[in-house]
Amino acid sequence: MTDHSQSVEPLGMQQHRRGGPGRHQNLPRQHQRPQIFDNHFSPEEVSAGLSTGQLLLGQLSINKFNADEAFIGHPIGDADVLIGSRIDRNRALNDDEVAVRIKPVASWRALGFSNPCGTAAAGEHQQQQPWLTVQSVISAGQATFADLFPGVQVADQLQLQRLLQSSADPCQPLPVDRVQRVGQVVAIVNQIASRRFVGRVKPRTGEQKMDIFEPLDPRQPGCNVPRSELTAFGCSAEQLRRQIQHSAAAQSSSGGRFSIRLQRRAAQAADSAFGCSAEQLRRQIFVAELDHWAPVFFMPKARICQRLGERADGRIDIELETRVILEQLGIAESIESVPEELTAADGGVSEQEAARRRDFRDPLHYCIFTVDKAMAQDLDDAVHYRALDGGDCEVGVHIADVSHYVRPGSQVDKIARDRAVSTYLEQRTCHMLPHCLSEHLCSMKPAEDKLAFSIVW
Repeated sequence: MTDHSQSVEPLGMQQHRRGGPGRHQNLPRQHQRPQIFDNHFSPEEVSAGLSTGQLLLGQLSINKFNADEAFIGHPIGDADVLIGSRIDRNRALNDDEVAVRIKPVASWRALGFSNPCGTAAAGEHQQQQPWLTVQSVISAGQATFADLFPGVQVADQLQLQRLLQSSADPCQPLPVDRVQRVGQVVAIVNQIASRRFVGRVKPRTGEQKMDIFEPLDPRQPGCNVPRSELTAFGCSAEQLRRQIQHSAAAQSSSGGRFSIRLQRRAAQAADSAFGCSAEQLRRQIFVAELDHWAPVFFMPKARICQRLGERADGRIDIELETRVILEQLGIAESIESVPEELTAADGGVSEQEAARRRDFRDPLHYCIFTVDKAMAQDLDDAVHYRALDGGDCEVGVHIADVSHYVRPGSQVDKIARDRAVSTYLEQRTCHMLPHCLSEHLCSMKPAEDKLAFSIVW
């Protein structure tokens, strides 16, 4: 890997550093927001960085148990690269394809060391860092550079600083049981993750124009949503304002003695004026769509686009939870219309087509059956077994030949690529293919001629 400490940044790359040109550059200095995230590299800079080895390309995986941590695979395959904070994740979402720059060795994670001071102090918008860096364990005398990177001889302090400031692996193979590479996202190459989130609205206190949208999936970012948008869903901005003011007064009351009473009054006042109380709002499940995420904001701006329903305490609404699952997976319940290329498709098998295939239709020689529920309609595979002379047996597996009806690049092919798989829920199935294929043309129903791809041994 290229030694980044001696490399020259491509032309224009410097402007992407924090505080560089952005959409707020023409505002008076006193009105400019401090930049939180680095600007993303341009496609040309990403291409140049990948070709020289300065950047890595990978799919981002966020830790669902600790959303501050994310990872991408390393080309060598020895260990994942750690993206150790939301700031370093730089607005990328789980599953996005990202370009990552490896940080200097000094910032790499030192494994097997406990932090005697607990977690490191964190500034505004920064997450606390519960792990130690190579620089910190060396500075604290907990280890030497040679302890972390066996075989690397350090002659003097100058050489040590040069090694710590480099982004290249100090030795090969890298001792992945002692250190872990740490990186920073510099560009989102492919937005694979859905920008639609399922979650709840949490009102902010005071006179605010924005409230917080909290996704149910902890790997997705909290968002700012305009309070005015809740009006379309039965929760008006005025109601929220009144509810928040009363709640704030209740919380600041003397000794908290009147807190419960004031909160009840607030809820009653809101209920009498509007049809959605703050308690009801807490139970509402919404869909929000990411609108914009500028580098000067820690949270993106989103808009509420749908209300899925109300999660009542103590009971489960199967239909609501089904809508939540489908929305989180980005799956439409049904394919809206039958693609044109299937409307004239004939489910029969022509003599010409039968002549070019092996025929398994003779019931005296082949007993072909599926293993499915009695009411199943999408029978996409079947098997057969028969005894042969000499004590041997023959087994065949038959998969419905979808390729006979679906051509590469066709509308149906694009639908199948987007859906990727049929989704089986407790009370319904969301098919990968249109119903005319999955339950008719390509369903291997008894006593019907069907085309299949077969393997026999």
